[in-house]
Amino acid sequence: MDEKLKEIKNLIERAERENKKKRNEIIKSINEKFMKEMEKDIEKVIEGDGKYMVEYADVFAMYLGKIENMTTSQIRNIFGEIKRMPSSFEDA
Repeated sequence: MDEKLKEIKNLIERAERENKKKRNEIIKSINEKFMKEMEKDIEKVIEGDGKYMVEYADVFAMYLGKIENMTTSQIRNIFGEIKRMPSSFEDA
């Protein structure tokens, strides 16, 4: 797994174990890092780096579930919609 994604994943896991104040500090750090990575790495995803895209989706789903408190069903719905997007563009 990409080192930057590993770092974010480790921060997410650490945030789960901390008290509320420390958790909020870690979440702030995650948000800053995650957004920066998202901006930088969108090119890799657009260019079709399949392995990276899967790793990124894994960490993003973990973030949504553990930090944003989304349910598995909600996360599946998001990724299901994303998965259907290319076929929508091809049909147009």
